[in-house]
Amino acid sequence: ALLLRRCFLAHRLDLVDPMFMANVFSIMILATCLWSGEAAKRPRDETSVRDAAGLLFLAPVYWAFQIMITSLQTFPPDFDVVTKERAAGLYSISAYFVARTSIDTVTSCLLSPASALLYYFVVGYRPSGFGWHVLVLFLNSLAAHSAGLCIGAWVRNMKRAMTLQTVYMLTTMICGGFYVTRIPTWLEWVGDLSFIRYAYSALIKIEYAGAHYDCPKGRCRVLGDDAQLKQLPGGPFIGIQLAALAAFGVGFRLLAFWGLKRNTA
Repeated sequence: ALLLRRCFLAHRLDLVDPMFMANVFSIMILATCLWSGEAAKRPRDETSVRDAAGLLFLAPVYWAFQIMITSLQTFPPDFDVVTKERAAGLYSISAYFVARTSIDTVTSCLLSPASALLYYFVVGYRPSGFGWHVLVLFLNSLAAHSAGLCIGAWVRNMKRAMTLQTVYMLTTMICGGFYVTRIPTWLEWVGDLSFIRYAYSALIKIEYAGAHYDCPKGRCRVLGDDAQLKQLPGGPFIGIQLAALAAFGVGFRLLAFWGLKRNTA
């Protein structure tokens, strides 16, 4: 409890940093204004389907970038202090890990679901899918936060950590299923390492499962191999995507703990 209080007092201002909040809300408000036009058109046509899908991709990518950059800086400034205090037997590494990450995790992962209130209904997404939408954003943020912790725990040099984080994040974005829907067979494993791919796939299925849009033929399916948007992996249900996002969050966090323990021994 004392360690948790110490971490909170030392980093409480990081949770409500004015520049970070201004960044978040300005981008979300801008996105809401941009996508409140053609993308919100009902009934859907080819243009509004594509535009609405673009926001479904932007949301997890934007939050992943923001949260990874923030969480990447969690451990490196404390390495020397933690190493000395751990050597003195003041606390265990597990106690420090839990205390240092618990508050940041909750606040970071709740921001993205809260931001969905700004754009979700304005853009005209399915009201019945809102709960699933915010759940996917929460798990996506958890995966991104854990990935940032993992890189920061293993790479002590901040410049190298930022480089690795940029490479990984851009890779997850490129392989997310929006820019390239059919990855070459020998590179499919790269797509499997992209948590953005699972988040985007889930958001698309929540919004467009069984949906149709106005087309020259009359009414056309949104999802499918021969439809407006290619059928994403995992079948019609989102259980696989949710499980994958949770696995990314837990797996990266375990690796972060291992890296922190190794670098502060």
